[in-house]
Order: sequence, then structure tokens, then C-alpha cells
Amino acid sequence: NVLRNGTYPISVSSERIFQALAIARYANEIGADAIAHGSTGAGNDQIRFDMTFLVMAPGVEIITLTRDMALSRQEEIDYLNKHGFAADFTKLKYSYNVGLWGTSICGGEILDSAQGLPESAYLKHCTKEGSEQLRLTFEKGELKAVNDETFDDPIKAIQKVEEIGAAYGIGRDMHVGDTIIGIKGRVGFEAAAPMLIIGAHKFLEKYTLSKWQQYWKDQVANWYGMFLHESQYLEPVMRDIEAMLESS
Repeated sequence: NVLRNGTYPISVSSERIFQALAIARYANEIGADAIAHGSTGAGNDQIRFDMTFLVMAPGVEIITLTRDMALSRQEEIDYLNKHGFAADFTKLKYSYNVGLWGTSICGGEILDSAQGLPESAYLKHCTKEGSEQLRLTFEKGELKAVNDETFDDPIKAIQKVEEIGAAYGIGRDMHVGDTIIGIKGRVGFEAAAPMLIIGAHKFLEKYTLSKWQQYWKDQVANWYGMFLHESQYLEPVMRDIEAMLESS
């Protein structure tokens, strides 16, 4: 039920932690002596990758040339051209992070707080008008069926909801928040599936949980989302929070 600042379903932060965990596990499996990532020194990803690697792959060198050398995108393009890499390096107006729990959009109008994103900035376009009924079935908090179609794989179920909702432009919004290092950040996103699933699940909880269960679950969920965003997924208290969320 996590919506950061009541708006953003932490699409990127939830992905990065598990990407970092998978990379660290693989590095340990093959006995790697170094891990490289391309995060800059401005955002949250550098913290998420570094902290996870330090905990899960201690002793492995972390290489971050983009951050340490303060490389600009143009400098990187010039270097590649100089060394014979032929490709279309046309600088895109927007940068995207596409994931299961939403797509983030940076650049362009995002840099001006007085502006919103035009329709052309979104990867998924509105193709439907009117309305249709969407029926979601949950089992122990997990999505199991969409319009009475059962899914053994919850990922497929989420993708189905995204397909339905994105056609109506559901889940588009702008999030303004603080980065881990204290810088204000603004990001556009489209996340139809999270918004529909979270909304439906919260309505279901009104029928199945007591008022105090609902109250404390909301408080704990906000803390969980904040810790996940702040790269604290490996903090032991997260396991305690998960136990409470699972029990309700």
C-alpha cells in the first residue's frame, strides 16, 4: 500500500534494491573482485548500489567512473566516438526507467516545476475512452486474478492490469521529494497497475481489517516504503515490519 508522499509507488527504488542484491549474489558466486555501476553523484541509485554491495559483497571493489570522474553524457559520447563505437548517440529529451511497478520519466519539462509533461513524453499512450469494469482478486494480499482470469505468476497479473489501465492514461502523475542525500527531486511517472492494485487492495482492507489494524498498517507501510527508498532494505527491522504486514 506504499505511496511515497501519497503519490509515488516507489517504482524505481523498489527495483534497484533487488537488482543490487542479484548482482551482489552473482559477484559472490563467480568470485568477482570488482563490481562497476554507472550511477552519477546526484541521485539515489549510487547509495542503493553502494550500500547493498558493501553489505552483501564485502571486500569487492566498487567502481563508479561516471561519478568519480564527473563524466557528462557528451564526454562519454565523445570517448566512444573516438574509440570507434558507431551508434546513434542522439541525446534524448527524456530518460526513462521502465519496470514492473511503473515507468519513471526524467528530463525535459520535469526540470521546470511550472510545467507538466506533454502526451508525447509518455511511453504508453491513451487508446481508449469511456469506461470498463475491472475486477481484481486477492489471496493473502497478492493479486491472483484479473477479471476472473487466474494467474499462477503474479508478475503476469500485474502486467495485465497495467495493460488495461495504461490504455486510459491511469497512473500518470508527478512526484516531488527529497533524495537520500538531501536534494529535492522531481520525476514524472506512469504506473497504472500499482495505482489500481493499491487502490483496490485498500478498499478490500476496509472490509477485512479492524480500524486499528488499518491505522497501524498504514503507519508501518509508510515506514517500510521510506526505508526501502532510503536504501535500508537490509536493516533487520524490515523483517519485523514484513511479519506484521503479512499477518494482516
